[in-house]
This record gives sequence, structure tokens and C-alpha cells, in this order.
Amino acid sequence: MDPYIKVRVIVAEAQTGKVISNDYPLDLSSPYTVLVKPGRFNIYVLANELDRHRFALSVMDYEGGLEPLTIEYNELPLAENPAGSTSASNIPMIIKIPVFLRLDWDNPSKIEVSLDGIVWEKSLNVKLERLAVKLDLMMRKYTDPQNDVFTVEKVRIVNIPKYAYWIPRAYTETEYALQRYPYTDPSGITFTDNADLNDPNSYTVVFDEFILPEYISPSPDDESLAVCMYIHVQYNNNEKIFK
Repeated sequence: MDPYIKVRVIVAEAQTGKVISNDYPLDLSSPYTVLVKPGRFNIYVLANELDRHRFALSVMDYEGGLEPLTIEYNELPLAENPAGSTSASNIPMIIKIPVFLRLDWDNPSKIEVSLDGIVWEKSLNVKLERLAVKLDLMMRKYTDPQNDVFTVEKVRIVNIPKYAYWIPRAYTETEYALQRYPYTDPSGITFTDNADLNDPNSYTVVFDEFILPEYISPSPDDESLAVCMYIHVQYNNNEKIFK
């Protein structure tokens, strides 16, 4: 993990939800260890937490304290920082890991960990999940007839959530009312020549690394509730909208 990322680890009893360990910031140069008794636990690993959440996270007595915490849309970065910067991964991230812990038979002063209660390991590697996505749009033209011309004038995205939850859950109808324009330019981007479909570099970037909060639809089968992109173009001098 990037050494510039600040990470918090919360350990809670699975049965009661009571927090028994809450460490921030972690020293990422060495393995993380925590003193707990054998049993079932939920381990939360958070990265890039908001400054305004720090107190609430630090004094949290039960894991349920994570559920109401939200990250507003305007608190998310506009784009991911470039690799190698001192904040290379600035998007908030989290993972919840339900685990079983037991005494290590070979070394009773240590603990073994299992995700299923069957396979036991000496340590646990985790992979965090971003609470937002990075969206790129690249386009190329291949039309028949070849002399068709289209110009991308703007791109609109609808049903964007107002915020992201630390603990993902389905959104209510009032929570995904935003729309944004990741690209808009009156002069637009014009495509005249057909692209070589065998050339992976024949695409033109319309926009890249546009950040969207994580979104779980309240009704996955309802297309009207899905996050949707509308591409507004002038196609042979006629206005078209591609969805």
C-alpha cells in the first residue's frame, strides 16, 4: 500500500458489535498486530478518511457508528492524484472482513485467522475497495457511409448520488438526484475519419478520471434509477443524444 495513505483499523466483536480496537494512523512499514481473544470479529480497514469524520471514528463504541457517516459528493476528489504523488490514492476506501480467530497451535502466544472457520492462516492480506469510481470516456468513429461526421458537444450523467456511505447500502430516491457534465464545449470534438478498428490507440479521449460516488440502486431492475450517461452530438448536422 502507498506509504502516504493514512489507514485506520477497527476491530469489533461480531456478536455484539462492540469496538475492541481502533487504531489510527497505522505504520504501514510493518505488519499490523492487535491483541484480542479468540472468537468472531469484524475487521474494518479504512483509508483516506475525511478530517471531519476523525473524531466520530476515533470515539466510536460500536461498529454501527459507521453506518450514518457519509462522504458528500463535493468532498470527493475531482480526479485521482497521479501515481508517485504524496497522496497517490486520495479516494476514500474501506473493506469489512468478518473473521474467526483462534490460538495458533504451534505458538499459543499468537493468533491464527480464518475467513470461513475452515482454512486458517498466520496473517491476513486485505484489498481495499474505493467508495467512488473513476470514469473515462474514449470514442472513435466507424460509420457507413464513411463520410458521416459527428461532433460531441457535451456529456451528461444523471442519477448521481449526493454522497457515498462508508458502509455501502441501497439509496433512497432523494439521495441520487444529482446530474453533472464531465464534458461540455460548444466547439466540441469532431470525428470525420473512420478509425482503424485494429488499432487500440485510435480512440479520442472525451474525458478521463471523472469521479462518481459508489451507487447501489434501490431497484436494480428499474433502468430509470440507474446512473446513466447521455452523449449529446451533432450527427451530420442533426442533434442526437446517445444514451
